[in-house]
Amino acid sequence: MRIRIWTFIFFIGGCTVGTSAQIFPPELLCLRGDTLIWELPVNNCGPFDSYDIFFSDDPDGPYTLLASITDPAQTTYVHPNPTNAMWYYYMVSDYDCPGQPQLSSDTLDNRLPEVAVLEYVTVVGEDIELSWVESSSPEVYAYIVYRLIAGNVDIIDTVFTGTTYVDDGADPLNQSELYYVLALDPCGNTSIFLNPHSTLYLSSELDPCTRTVSLQWNRYRNWPNGIGSQEVWVGIDGAAPELAATVSPTDSSYTYDIPVDEAEYCFFLKAVEAGTGASSNSNVICLTADIVQPPDELAAVNATVTSSQEVELQWVWNTDAEINQAGIWRQQTGETAFQSVDNLPLTPPLDFDNAYQDATAQPGDGPVAYYVTTTDACGEVVQSNSVATLHLQGSALPDLSNQLSWMPPDLGDAVIDSYRLYRITPLGSQLIATLSPTELNYTDPVDVENELESFICYYAVAESTLTLSSGEVRSIETRSNTACIEQPAEVFVPNAFNPFGVNQLFKPVIRFGQGAEYELLVFNRYGQLLFQTNDPDDGWDGRYEGQNQSQGAYVYRLRLQQANGRVVEKSGVV
Repeated sequence: MRIRIWTFIFFIGGCTVGTSAQIFPPELLCLRGDTLIWELPVNNCGPFDSYDIFFSDDPDGPYTLLASITDPAQTTYVHPNPTNAMWYYYMVSDYDCPGQPQLSSDTLDNRLPEVAVLEYVTVVGEDIELSWVESSSPEVYAYIVYRLIAGNVDIIDTVFTGTTYVDDGADPLNQSELYYVLALDPCGNTSIFLNPHSTLYLSSELDPCTRTVSLQWNRYRNWPNGIGSQEVWVGIDGAAPELAATVSPTDSSYTYDIPVDEAEYCFFLKAVEAGTGASSNSNVICLTADIVQPPDELAAVNATVTSSQEVELQWVWNTDAEINQAGIWRQQTGETAFQSVDNLPLTPPLDFDNAYQDATAQPGDGPVAYYVTTTDACGEVVQSNSVATLHLQGSALPDLSNQLSWMPPDLGDAVIDSYRLYRITPLGSQLIATLSPTELNYTDPVDVENELESFICYYAVAESTLTLSSGEVRSIETRSNTACIEQPAEVFVPNAFNPFGVNQLFKPVIRFGQGAEYELLVFNRYGQLLFQTNDPDDGWDGRYEGQNQSQGAYVYRLRLQQANGRVVEKSGVV
């Protein structure tokens, strides 16, 4: 009975009133199978008679009345179509409005939406830009963007405005990315998967003996008119890129002659569609043309988490090493192999100490491991040792304490001396324990009288000693991720109150509910909402619209959701 009352109130509350100088048709949205779906119009010029549906097997007509809908609130109609025949539909509104023009809806068919043809996908910095031609189907209201991810074609976004999209979650600097774009109507129907487009991925190889750079790439596929031309562009020592060569549409490699030794060269490839001029750029790849000295002292020394939860990788190499490319490789929890994160352009002279800030790492999910690679002008690759972050994890215990644990970080040849454990407070970091290298857990009691301790964040620091290949001894500090622990909230609800007595407010008592989303509703026995609040400190005084309510039973419903997603729900009678 209560559900019916709420449904009725919601329907009445959702009605809107508008004015019109014309008889507007229903907005025919789409067809889901044999079902036509529309949105109701707003017409106030006169009494409602019907919504009329017309259909034809030819878009140019003639059209025949299929049905007259006499229920002004009806928004669907089923037209059985067992033979899968092609039909075209439109709708009009029939109101008793003398002298007012009657407008028709868009004409829709029962086919899938027409395709949205991709114009290009192109690399822009570290992102990828897509552009497509708008679908000719009037029911289309959005476009679904798909990308090939780990062998699966996955949805990455839905675009409701415009016909372009920028994907900042792809990896165009390390691989070619494949995309589909499908037109979508409000019923969930999509166009077919048309030929995908892939980004150009450019790679290079330097030969210091022949003073050449060999460039390789994947050719652009699935332009309707094919590739008209391919252009190799190069920028030298930071200058604006210039056209170096125009190659055949069938080529997938090019050899570039190095004009200046020890200069930095940045290349990208531009493919142009025949006839239309649509173009796609590859990733930009930079290298230094130099005959290199090997990095004899290459060593990764630390991977530490910053206060902003980025990972700083630290390594050393000899300053006279002549290398033109350094690679940062990373393996996160759940990954089976190291992945390339970045290729660092290098300018001599080198610094002995180096650092790389990884803003895309997820140290909170588990240890993050790194190593550094260097490549000289002749293609020789040298790989450093690996290092990994210190991972801290924690959980709330039933005895109102926080359990913290960690594993020793992989720091190569470094020897761990001790651990320091910190609690983060509004005044800064508070040292709560210094532990030996063999102590890998700690229990921190929680003050039940302090609401602020319902949610506490921690981090650990490993102190270690490292001896470099040169004999230099260093002290290393490795900070962990920040681990936050939230004690479960508890709610105590009174079963009675007296607006004229001692307990004058009906207000639940919450322990460890700070920062949680909160809602309290109170209803009378007829389902009428008498009180609503989102403030845990606000209670009901037994009045509604300033009037005291009679003594009796009232229904309450309470919902509390903590920051960690835990939900507490209670309902009953007071």
